[in-house]
Amino acid sequence: MYSGRGGQRGGYHNNNRNNGRNGNYNSNSFMNPQQSLDRANAFANSNLVTVEIQGWTNASPQNLVSFISRKTRISLQNVNSNATTGILTATVKNMKQAQDLERCTGMRFAGNSLKIRILDKQDGTKNPATSSTIELLRSFLRMRYNPTSKMLDLTNMVNEASLVQAGLFSTTNTSAKFFSALMKLATHDKLDIESVNLSENSLDERCKYLLDLALSYPALKNLAFANNNFTRVEFLEKLKGKFSLLRELIITGNPLLNNNDPGTLKRIIAIFPRLIILNGQQVRDEGRVNALFKFPVTKKAMFFETPDLSKVAANFVSAYIRLWDQQRTELLQLYTPDSQFSYQVDTTHMGSVPMNMGSNWSNYLTHSRNLKRVSGARPRMSKLAVGSDTIMKVFQSLPKTKHSLQESPNSYSMETISFPSLNGMQITLHGEFNETGAADHPLSNNNNHRGGKFNKYNQQRGPAFEKRSFDRTFVVVPGPNGNFIVASDMLLVKPYAGNSAWLETKNIAAPAAVTTPAPLNNTNPTIHPAAPTGNIPREIAAKLNPEQQQLVLKIMQDTKLNLQFSIMLLEQSGWNYQAAGQNFMSSKSQIPPQAYQQ
Repeated sequence: MYSGRGGQRGGYHNNNRNNGRNGNYNSNSFMNPQQSLDRANAFANSNLVTVEIQGWTNASPQNLVSFISRKTRISLQNVNSNATTGILTATVKNMKQAQDLERCTGMRFAGNSLKIRILDKQDGTKNPATSSTIELLRSFLRMRYNPTSKMLDLTNMVNEASLVQAGLFSTTNTSAKFFSALMKLATHDKLDIESVNLSENSLDERCKYLLDLALSYPALKNLAFANNNFTRVEFLEKLKGKFSLLRELIITGNPLLNNNDPGTLKRIIAIFPRLIILNGQQVRDEGRVNALFKFPVTKKAMFFETPDLSKVAANFVSAYIRLWDQQRTELLQLYTPDSQFSYQVDTTHMGSVPMNMGSNWSNYLTHSRNLKRVSGARPRMSKLAVGSDTIMKVFQSLPKTKHSLQESPNSYSMETISFPSLNGMQITLHGEFNETGAADHPLSNNNNHRGGKFNKYNQQRGPAFEKRSFDRTFVVVPGPNGNFIVASDMLLVKPYAGNSAWLETKNIAAPAAVTTPAPLNNTNPTIHPAAPTGNIPREIAAKLNPEQQQLVLKIMQDTKLNLQFSIMLLEQSGWNYQAAGQNFMSSKSQIPPQAYQQ
């Protein structure tokens, strides 16, 4: 944890590693800027291996790159294609990736077999300048890294004599490549880093150090960049969603704090959802934050293929649902150009509660991909969202929601299985949500369902926002730098059905036969608060007040529904006798036989 003073961290000293201050680099006697840039480029590209691919010309180079990434999890860089010769060249990160890719020769793509070969030498040799730079950076990392505290102290590194002498800060471009290379080397050497101190390095909005750091260490817990030259909060907002586990941040001594505007601090706090300490001051209750981000796994309602999947899946779901409810646009980073999302509405799903009692589904039907109701390849494909931008448009067309993972964990169930071949997992979440507001950008209907099977549902009238049940299935695979990618996302929205499907409950005994039911009327029955509970079991009656008990008995008598369904009907009708009668009559044809008294 940082001490909060000047960006220093307890147990570390700046040591004034100065051959000059405030970024005045003393490099006149060393290599010229172009030599420095060439050296930085040589290191950045030292491990890259060039491959050649043929047999792709029935599709575009972009499609090939996406196909390779999807099938092999190998990213092609520096792509250069020639449709005339049918040859595409690209680089991969290292020789192992190149060899793995070469073994994919013969893979079918766009109707042809791919031919892949390695163009670079396979002896792994590097030029002496590159080897010298790598050793220099490794030595610097060893000097500045503390494995006990998992701390990388990069304070005032712009004046580190060995780095300055090597010309690594002689130009802005060289400096950027140096830090990118430093982060690649740290991850390559598997340095376990939880805290980084970048104070006193003359950094400003033009530098990409923080973005490179976020790519290499997205799970960083403590970060300091005090006494630099950041002037605008907008730059920090680029980090939103990139340091999702950041607990402590030190930014004192930057011009952006000079105006002492409380709004500036609030904006910074909002960028990092788990931030507890800012500039040495507590800004959030850590207990509440931890509870918010922890999915309460209950053994009876959860299944995980392995114990490891339990923690990973629970954390993913907790973070995802929080963003879905509060900042849906922040989920964009989890989806790639190849990710898919679709949702469907099932208004006929019965579950354990009488359905379609005045419900309004118009907020969902425009883009619903219920394959029992949407026929034909073209309309089915038009309702499949592919790519992060298209997916986000559909996300923003759905009503705002509130899930109750923390408040009511028994209302949710989850199953998780692994995909060993992709090192991924499939998560299926069952539960409920409350609609809380209209969609930000509703999709246009375009008369897609005029006169169709959905049309009758658009004529229904009901409350603007309701409680719904849902099933949601994610296929999650690892992405760059340890982040998750959602490859597939399917959402089923249905009428509220409760949680009896996964809770262990005792069977409610059906009440004894009642007299022949009288027709429902539109007047409230006379309620006698002191009346006996009749055929309601004592343990059920204890949860109802006398008026509710009488309403249950009256509904059972008038509808011949059994006890369980009578209670559910009244709950969904707000314990209003007249509304319950109307809801029963409007959905009578869809109530299952088991809902009635035997």
